[in-house]
Amino acid sequence: LRLQLASAYVDRGQPEVALTEAQRALEVDPGNAQAHNVLAMALLALQRFDPALQAMRQATALAPNDLSLQHNLAWLQCAAGQPEQALQTFEQLLLQAAPPFDVARTQFSRGVCAMQAQQPEVAQRALEHAMQDVRYADAARFGLAKLRVQSQDWAHAMRLLAAMPAAQRATPAVQALQADIDAQFERSKQEATLMN
Repeated sequence: LRLQLASAYVDRGQPEVALTEAQRALEVDPGNAQAHNVLAMALLALQRFDPALQAMRQATALAPNDLSLQHNLAWLQCAAGQPEQALQTFEQLLLQAAPPFDVARTQFSRGVCAMQAQQPEVAQRALEHAMQDVRYADAARFGLAKLRVQSQDWAHAMRLLAAMPAAQRATPAVQALQADIDAQFERSKQEATLMN
């Protein structure tokens, strides 16, 4: 019951309460990998990265075959400013992954982390893989568009955003990227005109 409460509070964005409930769950069952996982997620939400990593490592030690915990460890490593280590963890995880494990989710997370690590080739491959799954397609397109902006491929970036549904294109993050693309594209056209 404590674990269920902790998980619900994490989902509701109440990490302080989740932290207390996860700690109480661990008092009852210190060997519960999921309790350590929820504790780590609450600590991550509170940006307490070192104890979050410690809790997640404990979770993976208790349940080494649980690939979802391996995914969470990699994500925590990335959030804690260890993207190189996170990418290695994602790679090891993908070598083990088989259905019904959510490979697309891991590829998407790997792509986001590779962007943070400034590894655009790795990010592109991972996001293109994630884009094949409808659940991650729009977020992956957004990430790929950001990569195209970084490489000054404005036309491709615009096509990626245009492929998103209107509701997604209306979000502030997408609109800000679209405005940046429009401005950069216009600037590059003006520079080309001046050079001619």
